[in-house]
Amino acid sequence: MQYNSKRKTAIRCNISMREYVCFRMAIKGTPPCGNFNPVLSSGKLTQQLIVDYYCRIEGDRLKYIRSQQSKLRIDTYSGLADALRSMANETNVRVGKLVVLPSFIGSLRNMVQNYQDAIAIVKK
Repeated sequence: MQYNSKRKTAIRCNISMREYVCFRMAIKGTPPCGNFNPVLSSGKLTQQLIVDYYCRIEGDRLKYIRSQQSKLRIDTYSGLADALRSMANETNVRVGKLVVLPSFIGSLRNMVQNYQDAIAIVKK
């Protein structure tokens, strides 16, 4: 499936998992016979499918984050990493790999930012 948008100059040959799920869940066609989607009419199976899709999308996001660590701004965390290494050397503990998660919707970092924004608005 090829993606070509007039707003963008690049042509994508792949679609994201989120775009695929949106396509599968959409009600397509015109009534009376074109608006039935059997995927959405399956009750508990639909709920399970939605949960599975959500897990796949989040897994893809986390895989992307893991593979793009060099592009994230982790230079600001170098002091923290140095402090962890020095503490680990003192206690003979091995330090793992530092993975910085960006703020995406639904992440802990995003929720903390939203909470702090709400508190700042309430204080005004």
